[in-house]
Amino acid sequence: SLAIHLEPGVSPKTVGDSLREQLRPRGEFLIYSQAGLRDEALRIFDRSFAVTALLRTLAIAVAALGVTLSLTALGIERTREIGILRATGASRGQILRTIMTESAYLGTTGILLGLVTGFAVALILMQVINRAFFGWTIDWHTPYPSLIGIVIGMMIACLLASLPPAWRASRLSPAEALRSE
Repeated sequence: SLAIHLEPGVSPKTVGDSLREQLRPRGEFLIYSQAGLRDEALRIFDRSFAVTALLRTLAIAVAALGVTLSLTALGIERTREIGILRATGASRGQILRTIMTESAYLGTTGILLGLVTGFAVALILMQVINRAFFGWTIDWHTPYPSLIGIVIGMMIACLLASLPPAWRASRLSPAEALRSE
């Protein structure tokens, strides 16, 4: 790669066109102005962000499955405890709400840890990696509407993932649950 610094007032397009014409016999060369290089890098970033969106969707699905399996295992482990609660007067709705509340706490903790980690990684990518590899950085921009949508989506996914184990636990008969151990 070669960088050419132009005097003020000299057109990067004119110089680029002239270089292309002079170098044509030697092959095809990519010639970018600083603005063009930045635009190309941002276009590449946009493509990688599309992959990131796909990975984010996959991560949400895996997280929801993890919550479902964790709460199912926890429900099986706590079958006797749930039976005691039911035998002492806890309604099915109370059991359902208890497990869904636990899921909401689990989801909130995961979301907070994910936000902190995500912001830290973004800051490192912007301030360290970009500067080291490209010699420039991009301005920090927090896409609040998108971020709020992701947080709400994650909470909904977490609560939906808790429904099967919560439903199963709330449907246990006290007698069966107490005999389980």
